[in-house]
Amino acid sequence: LVLKDHNSESLGRITVGRSGAEWSASNIRVGDEVEVYQTNDNIAWQLNTSPTYWGEVPP
Repeated sequence: LVLKDHNSESLGRITVGRSGAEWSASNIRVGDEVEVYQTNDNIAWQLNTSPTYWGEVPP
């Protein structure tokens, strides 16, 4: 997931994945850090790649 500002400049990047052993949680890596954080819930399903998922782009 790449976070961008109103000028499309990158603010940061996170990688969301899961472990094969723990399907009910998500693993998150911020940027290129070595550390990986684990959530209590699986959040991957909340990340939608459909361009129309969030509604219309404001003028």
